Formats: sequence, C-alpha cells, structure tokens
Amino acid sequence: MGYAVMSNHIHLALLGGEMPLVDWIRTPHSLFGSWVNGREQRIGAVFVRGPKLYAVRPDGVTRLMGYIHHNPVRAQVARAPNETDWTSHRSYAGVDASPRWLDRELGAALCNFATPARLAEWISGTRVSRADLDAVTEYEVEIDEEGGAPHAEALVPRTQ
Repeated sequence: MGYAVMSNHIHLALLGGEMPLVDWIRTPHSLFGSWVNGREQRIGAVFVRGPKLYAVRPDGVTRLMGYIHHNPVRAQVARAPNETDWTSHRSYAGVDASPRWLDRELGAALCNFATPARLAEWISGTRVSRADLDAVTEYEVEIDEEGGAPHAEALVPRTQ
C-alpha cells in the first residue's frame, strides 16, 4: 500500500496476509543494510534494533499512509511529500510509475478515497503526527534478533 525509504530505516504499509512478516522482511532489510553500508563505505550493523510491526485499525489506514509519506518532511529531507521519489506518494499522485507490487487502487480504497490521486492530494494537505498514528494503532510488536515475535496472546491492544 505504501512506503518511505529513509537513510536509516524503511516504512512499509502492508495489508496483512498469510505469510508472517519475519518470513519475508529479512530480504529487503538485508538488501537495504548492504546498500547503506556500500554507500557509506562501512561494514557492520546498520539497524539498532529489528523491525517493528504496528497493527493499525481499519479506520487508521489513512493516517498511516499520511504518516509514512510525511516521514521525509519530518526528517527535513523534503519540504513536501511530493518532493522525494523515495516514497510511494509520487506513484499515488501519478507522477512516477508504480512498482509492480504497489497496489495504489487498494491503498486508496482502504483509505476511503475514490482514486489514488485523491489520496495523494489529501496526504499533501494533511500533516499526520506520531500521536495521530498512535491513536489508531492497536498494538506494536518488536521482532527479536532471531526474527521471532511474541505469541499472539502477548499482543496487547494499545488503545481501548
């Protein structure tokens, strides 16, 4: 549904499916780490901790997409979401071609917008803070070093 590639982390908005996050995140995580190390001419760990999984309520998908696309703005590497090609915002706006795996129509529909372009317009005009995202996050899971996550019974809702 959406992404933002930052200098030291990646944001992905995904629709949960049958495959656990840990089973497929290693490949992009490793490739990104290798790319950063190559660019910076260094070796060693790039990430301080493993990936996190945030479960967002259906009514929070729009805020999640806004939060992700505004990440470069909050980091002060872009003045607006459409000023970077390191997020999916320009794909939603129709400026850049979408990666094959990015389903813009599904993303727009889950955000209750008729078209991807309408979602991109909303994102451009609305700043979403971490507090806004936390308000629609049901729970957060940190993936451990071995790639595992707590059992389902340990997933406690963040909001009531």
